[in-house]
Amino acid sequence: MNLYLKIILFYLPLLITTLILGFINKKIKWYFWILAIFTGMLAIIPTVAIQFLFNLPKSDSLFMILLTCLLMNGITEEFCKGACSMLMLPKKHDFMQFFLLCLISGLSFGTFENVIYLISGTKNVELRMVTAMLIHVICAGLDGMFVWALFQKKFRIRPLISSIFVHGLYNFFANLPGYFKLLLIVILLYGIFDLILLVQIYARDKSESKTDSSSEEASSKDVK
Repeated sequence: MNLYLKIILFYLPLLITTLILGFINKKIKWYFWILAIFTGMLAIIPTVAIQFLFNLPKSDSLFMILLTCLLMNGITEEFCKGACSMLMLPKKHDFMQFFLLCLISGLSFGTFENVIYLISGTKNVELRMVTAMLIHVICAGLDGMFVWALFQKKFRIRPLISSIFVHGLYNFFANLPGYFKLLLIVILLYGIFDLILLVQIYARDKSESKTDSSSEEASSKDVK
């Protein structure tokens, strides 16, 4: 298949998903969806630069492989994605709007990364279309929760820690031979479960804060 046609096919899931979410959530301005795609691709630049400058030597030790995956993939990539997500102006969106933009940003990151692997001649890049892109979407959503909470003047470290470990462990098991790769499914399922759980917690906190603010307004009116 022609290389350019493959690149177009790689970007189709991102474009289709963006159009669907944009149609469902019309409160988000169209240019923020474009910005989300841009920030996802932008995050690749500092990620690659840091991984190139601070690349750890290869080792057969399982501990060193795990440490490398946590540092180079977990911490580096998720910090870069989280930092770039700030360009989407979290204060201008409610939690769910910013969360959806972060999912698109993560999908953009994964798509662009796959295109780079495709151009470089990496084997089995089609398999990465499913697993690696999904892990980037999950982790970007978790990163977005951490960033959104920061802009609400709340320090909630759990989503970021979860993102780092999910991504790091995913890469760790991807580097192991044979049946160990089946554990990738466990990591993906855990990531999805934790993402859904945290979304429910954030949404509940948001509804509780609205209830508290409305009751405060009502009491202030009664005093007047």
